[in-house]
This record gives sequence, C-alpha cells and structure tokens, in this order.
Amino acid sequence: MIENRVYPNNVRDEKMLEHLDETIKAPQFKELYDIQVEPVDLEVIRTLVGFAMSSVRSDLDPVLDDWVTKGGHAEGRSLSDGVTGEDMMADKAEGVDYYVRPNGEKYFVRNWGETLTEVEVLIKAREAMHFPLLFGPPGTGKTAMTEAAYGEDLITVLGTGDTELADLVGGYIPTPEGQYLWVDGPLIQAAIEGRPILLDEIGIIDPKVLTAVYGLMDGRREYRITANPNRGTVKAKDGFFVIGATNPNAPGVRLSEALLSRFTLHVEVMTDFPMAQRLGVDPLMVKAAKHMDGQMRLGQGIGWAPQFRELLAYRDVEKMFGKQFAIENLIASAPELERGQVIDIMKTIFGVRYESAAIKS
Repeated sequence: MIENRVYPNNVRDEKMLEHLDETIKAPQFKELYDIQVEPVDLEVIRTLVGFAMSSVRSDLDPVLDDWVTKGGHAEGRSLSDGVTGEDMMADKAEGVDYYVRPNGEKYFVRNWGETLTEVEVLIKAREAMHFPLLFGPPGTGKTAMTEAAYGEDLITVLGTGDTELADLVGGYIPTPEGQYLWVDGPLIQAAIEGRPILLDEIGIIDPKVLTAVYGLMDGRREYRITANPNRGTVKAKDGFFVIGATNPNAPGVRLSEALLSRFTLHVEVMTDFPMAQRLGVDPLMVKAAKHMDGQMRLGQGIGWAPQFRELLAYRDVEKMFGKQFAIENLIASAPELERGQVIDIMKTIFGVRYESAAIKS
C-alpha cells in the first residue's frame, strides 16, 4: 500500500467518490480500495498517488482537473476557493501549487527556469541522473523542496565537520553476543535500494570523506567497501540519486572540483518574499527582510537577513505574543554584531525603535 497519502483539496461531492469507483477498473487500482470514507468526511478519497496518470481513463479528467500526480506526490492546484482572511493565508496561498512534505507541512512551489517549478525540475533531474547542488543561506527552503520532491523515499544526511567515512558507508557495531556486525551507512542504503539521498551541509564535510560518492555519481555507479571485503562492491540501483545542499557563506565550506563537476545542476535558492507575504507574514516585516537581504547581497554593511524560515517563525510568534514581542524576538535571533543595524532598519520600516528581546530584573 501507498503510505504518505496526499488528498486533493476541492473534492466535496460524494458523487465524485462514486464516479471514481465506477470508472477506475484497472488492476493496479485494486490495492487502493481499503480506505474507508465516512459520510462526515467527504474530502477523503481513494488515494491516487504513486502510479502513472497515463493509465487513468480520459473520462476521469473532469474529476481530476485539480490533481497532478508527480513522483508519487499530489500537487494541490487552484487552491483559491473564495475563502479570505488571515487565518486562511497560512493554509492556502491563493493560486499557488503546493506539495505535502513527509512531516505534513505544505511546501508552496516556486519557479526554476521559465516553465517548471523546482519540484518538477528535481523529479525530472532524478529521471535523467542530473545531480543538483542547491546553495543559499539557511532557511530558504533547500531541504524543504527536496523533501517535497521525493517524500519519504528521501534519505537525509546532515553533514558536519566531524562527519566520517563510516557515517556514509557504514561500519561494524558490537552485538550483545560480543560479536561485530556490519551495518550499511545511508549512502550504501540509498544505492542498493535505489533511493535519493540529500547530503545536507555538504560543504562542511571533509572533501576526503566525500570521495565515497565519486564512483556512485559517475558512469561506474558503484562503491567498493574496503572496510568490509565480504560486502564487496555495491552497485547503485535505478532511482539512486544524490542531492547536495550547502550554505556557501558558512565557515569552513569547501567543495572539490572533482565533486562539483559531478553536480550538473547548480542553483541558488533564495527566499520568496512575495510568497512569505501571501502566507500571512506582516508586509512591513517582509519589506524589512527584503531590504536587509538586498543590502547583504550587495555587501553594503550588513551580513545577515531573515529568510523564509525566520519570516514564518515571526508570523507565528506575532500571532501568539503580539507584534512588539515578535519583532524584538527576531532582532535577538540576528547575530550579535548585526543587531544594531537590524534595529535601525526596523525603526526605518516600522517607525518605532524596537530593541533586542531581553529578560530584565
């Protein structure tokens, strides 16, 4: 059965459910019929995720106009249903498609190029074995977009300066019987299972450690486990795919030319400020963040700006504790050396001087 089900947002009519039952006759749909639909919950329909839409008969088109199934995940379309108000902004960004991440959060897509969203590019790239390298400040959506594209199939490794070869390929672990058992690491697991693997913060992993991915990313598509001769050489199955993500401005970032050449797609992931506003972030805060981001990119005296993650956090904190609390909290989240400039920019945008959050006696 398909796990991680995603349902369309606009199915309200029970007759549509009946129409699905009458129309879908192909054998590959039979396993989907175990979902119980209660009369009080008409939005739950039989899951149509994870198989080719080309096998669906054309007379389903009217029912599925607001569906697009790609890479095993449903993409919500035409989200506007006439409901307005601040409460709906965070739930539905009008007219913008979204995917559902494994944690249940919605990821609203952006364009990569002229015609495709970044999720569509990642799905197509996996099919064609074009490995992508995503770079940009923390909180701009690099991890989220990858999760949106590959869902629960994705394996993620969070790199650090202490990441060792064994953290990727595996090693021996002691057993209660006093023996040692070889356990494959996430890179080998992804290779033998044909799954995508995200090497998050790849730029701070020792380049010597990252040589483990070379053979799996080139024409050989294999890795020889020298630490365990009995394990031998592992061949990557179809579907294996490597995605790299890094903050290029983080201390200690270094990527070898040999590794960079294996990533055929390179893209800077930036904050979508209009999207942040559509999702309910105060327009003045969006204006301030965009101003700081522009100054930071031009090297004009400030080295930090709130990105998408911080803006959504600001929205949620403001709803709970109020505007002043949220602004002062955001100022406190800035690096200490940048707070003075952040305070000045906030005063310019909001017309009030706010200080960094502090608990005083």
